[in-house]
Amino acid sequence: MRLGAAMAAPDVIVGTAPKARAAVKTVDERLGDLKGLNRAFYASGLDRPAGRSAELSLMTPAETEADLTDALFAAALPQPKSSDCEPHLLKEIGGYPDTFLFEAVIRARAGAPSEYYGEKFGRALARISGAPAAKQDPWIEAAAGDIRACRPVPEPPR
Repeated sequence: MRLGAAMAAPDVIVGTAPKARAAVKTVDERLGDLKGLNRAFYASGLDRPAGRSAELSLMTPAETEADLTDALFAAALPQPKSSDCEPHLLKEIGGYPDTFLFEAVIRARAGAPSEYYGEKFGRALARISGAPAAKQDPWIEAAAGDIRACRPVPEPPR
């Protein structure tokens, strides 16, 4: 389900309705119907309030449409169901957690900026983001499920 549909065209999100609606539209357009991501606020543990509003907890104030869009991209990422889940480090990306690669793939897919962790990481990211959607989508969906289940993500498509 797309965020916009899940929120039923809210009047107020983080106090900035027009910016929030534009951010929701951007996320929905860029992520499309990609499966495995949180596409509603309640998917990440928040309760949906009654009426035409929604809530997104932010670590820092989101004052611009770009800030809200970035916060929504972050909220779309799957989280392990258990708080005891240890990171799964991948040698092929320089020993960084697999969730770093997953987030970078999602952000690349959406045309959003992400962190860069060196050449090995960049090569792995390019290999996935350069693959056709027919190869990317199943990897993203499987990786999202594995992240939620506290398992290492599958080997990236070649």
